[in-house]
Amino acid sequence: MVDLSHCYLHKLGDTERALLAELRGRVPSLVAKARETSEDAKTADRLTIWGVDLEKDCEASDIILLKYIRAEELNLDKAADRIVETLVFRADCKIDGLRDAVLPDCYQGHDVISGLDVEGRPVMISRFGQMDLEKVFGDIEAFVRYRAKLMEEAMSKISFKKGEPEELTQVHDYSGVPLIFQTSQVKDAVSAVTKVFADHYPETKGKTIFVNFPTAFAKLFKAFSIFIPERTLKKFQILGENDHAQLFETIPADKVPVGLGGMHREGALAGPCQVVQVRARCTEEVALLRAEGPCTLDWELRVCYWDISYELWFVADGASPELVQKSDGLVQATEGVVSGQYTAKAAGELRCHFINNGICSRGDFLESGLGSALRLKLLDVTAQRSAAGRHRQMSKEMHKMFSFEEALGAGGAGMAGMAKQQFFLGLTDCACNNKRMPGEPEPRTVRLSQSALSIEGSSCNMCVA
Repeated sequence: MVDLSHCYLHKLGDTERALLAELRGRVPSLVAKARETSEDAKTADRLTIWGVDLEKDCEASDIILLKYIRAEELNLDKAADRIVETLVFRADCKIDGLRDAVLPDCYQGHDVISGLDVEGRPVMISRFGQMDLEKVFGDIEAFVRYRAKLMEEAMSKISFKKGEPEELTQVHDYSGVPLIFQTSQVKDAVSAVTKVFADHYPETKGKTIFVNFPTAFAKLFKAFSIFIPERTLKKFQILGENDHAQLFETIPADKVPVGLGGMHREGALAGPCQVVQVRARCTEEVALLRAEGPCTLDWELRVCYWDISYELWFVADGASPELVQKSDGLVQATEGVVSGQYTAKAAGELRCHFINNGICSRGDFLESGLGSALRLKLLDVTAQRSAAGRHRQMSKEMHKMFSFEEALGAGGAGMAGMAKQQFFLGLTDCACNNKRMPGEPEPRTVRLSQSALSIEGSSCNMCVA
């Protein structure tokens, strides 16, 4: 396997630097060749890839040139040919205009491009469960343009600056997908998208996470993984419906939509979330926030999986604990975000007791709530009165066919020649990968956010865990 670790702008090796310089020298002739090949390219004012003019000698164009060099494993001639093909494709298909195009109704509401993962990569989440399969996959050209538009929007979030993230994190949610989903329409549409992404979006996948993935097909994926290059395999993660803690290790909980067990939604309180584990038959007491004087506390929490109960207490200095709120029985994951407000009359500390009453029965652990998320906002009472409107803010179950190039890193190095090998990945939940001793209950996860502290018009973030 070719070592590509020094084929990045911020850590170029001598060989890679020489290759970049040579390809840079070829760019004018490559652009000229693209214009000769395509009438649309000939009449275009400039030819760009993801908004970057390759003829301009800058960090952004160098980063893109290096993507093509990596994708062709340092073969400069192949990289050059591929660049010409991409320039012609983008001109002929008017790709630069896709970002501003309006999608038909059948393509709307399934995807979210929002926020960054823990490594700073833009996050794109696609959920397939509510799609009208005939409408979405029936028109192959429309389907390709739909997926290409999403990629263009996501790539626009990348800075193309030296040393900064160059790839995307993608989440594919398969919950709610029909058990029978194998049609020629789906196969043809997915194959078309696979080829486009493999040819014209090289080195764009930083990490792809499959959530709510079927257990049986997770095992199938594992069996096929022996044929996948290690560099590519590292980019994939398969999670089941109860693997929220692992998902949050890659994408902060406040960037994960509520439908996937996160806190992201319109009108949510600002501030990142943290993760706390609550084991079976245990109660976790968490000190949330220290209030230095009278203030109003806004809080939010949610259960990620199954159910859990909680109690919120405020302990004023020198006084007995005061119960702020207690859950009415078990809070279910299906309830989504629960919120409330408390006005403290004096300095003190807000605390939460998370209670997991999971039990063992016939050797099987019955879960009673994988987790909760809690975020708080502390507002000075006077400031709150004067600013009442202050901001508070996606085998054969699904039977979706993936070629190795799409499902395993379309356009990535080492994938050429594997594109014709296809297999099916099913789509719903997946076995939990946590390792536990026999009879040991599974831990639960509780997410707590940082608090936004706002006093007399100024603001800062405080960690509450």
